[in-house]
Amino acid sequence: MQMPSSALTPSQFAALPHPDGRARLRRESSAEQVAAHIRQAIMSGDLPTGERLRQDDIADELGVSRIPVREAIIALDREGWLRLAANRGAYVAALGVHDVRDHYELRGLIFGLVARRAAAAATADDIDLLAERRRAMGNAPDLATFAYLNDRFLGTLVRTAGSPRLTAALLVTPSIIPRGFFDVVAGAREIQQKGLAPLLRAVRTHAEGDADDAMHSLLRRQGDAVIAAFSASGLLSTVPPAQPVGPDAPAAVGEAETRAEAVARYVRRLVFDGRLRPGQRLPQDEIARRVGVSRIPVREAIIVLEREGWLRTEPHRGTFVNAFDERAITDRFALHSRFFGFAARRAIDRMSPADLDELTTLAARLDRVTSPAGVARANDAYLTRLVGLAASSRLQTVLRSIAQVVPGNFFAAVPASIPVQKRGVAAVHAAIEAGDGEAADRAWDAIADEHAAEVVTMIAERERHG
Repeated sequence: MQMPSSALTPSQFAALPHPDGRARLRRESSAEQVAAHIRQAIMSGDLPTGERLRQDDIADELGVSRIPVREAIIALDREGWLRLAANRGAYVAALGVHDVRDHYELRGLIFGLVARRAAAAATADDIDLLAERRRAMGNAPDLATFAYLNDRFLGTLVRTAGSPRLTAALLVTPSIIPRGFFDVVAGAREIQQKGLAPLLRAVRTHAEGDADDAMHSLLRRQGDAVIAAFSASGLLSTVPPAQPVGPDAPAAVGEAETRAEAVARYVRRLVFDGRLRPGQRLPQDEIARRVGVSRIPVREAIIVLEREGWLRTEPHRGTFVNAFDERAITDRFALHSRFFGFAARRAIDRMSPADLDELTTLAARLDRVTSPAGVARANDAYLTRLVGLAASSRLQTVLRSIAQVVPGNFFAAVPASIPVQKRGVAAVHAAIEAGDGEAADRAWDAIADEHAAEVVTMIAERERHG
């Protein structure tokens, strides 16, 4: 099969085969397959920006019940493809050049961390398997085989990294093109094959930083290729990123907690307190009874908690609790660091002098307050404004997947975190004032390392004292 010389038209894109080779999904198909179908319809232009999704129509088209459709919509809302409006339904979110670029940048940050962890943990057998799969990719006779082998390579890398939190984060940043990626994006096969070479060298020599850089760079190049492929077809908006928003702008502020959110909050607390142990099967009926809801909000909460890394669902077996250990805590804070480093770099590029003055005022306010409640409010105000100035809807999407490790007021539960946060945000802000994105990244890394160490120590102390 020849690589396309130019971008496919929307009709050609929509005509690509479904994963099972049929127009209708199998009766037992999962919410993930429904989600892939909806993503494909959005990318092909069949579902334009602002279009309301009609669950019954999708269920009828695919031959499934409304349950997987509802679960797919919740997942796509978490991924930023859709926007759920209270009492109004789900609508297709805008997808522009900046959204695609930010999506692949953020996916690269996550996959870079996966590569870093894999380079540290890889055994000789892991390295041999990765090398064998990359060789097979080079000899693949067609694009379908190449795509299959690429999935196997990446699956091996993720397994080698051994991090449920990072695996969950990848669920929030799936491939923008759920099927036929190498058919649709000109040059994508060559970019992937060439980009995996330095990654494999870094894993072979356990060079964690080089593996991180190689994977991040590869995803950035793939993002550029996606933009080139679809901009010509008119499927991507060329409008500038959204205007910065103030600290009270997020829609969630002031909204009543949904039943699914109440369930998710309850389960997080059970895991954190150790009442739900790693590997334990989630008692869905008992949780529904305790929270006072039906099983539907429990299922919806599971979708959210899977993307936060608290749970995993195994087909035909059930939903199980992931480990809440040093690796889980460290990886959660590492993701937090990378996402806010991204926010700082985008804000440096996009904010005005007046915006910087406002951010400086918020940084000074954080430095002055002393009580845990005051620090929490001032810190939230600074971070919310920073994210607003980054003007990235994709960043806001991934941040929703980074639930707080410590329920409640983090600064009250971990008092030693207050000076760490104050000192760290001061360093971040100084880097922003200097226009130095790399220094901001380093400052966020330092904050994350110290916070993770404090929480790991706190959990270890709790375990020792029963």
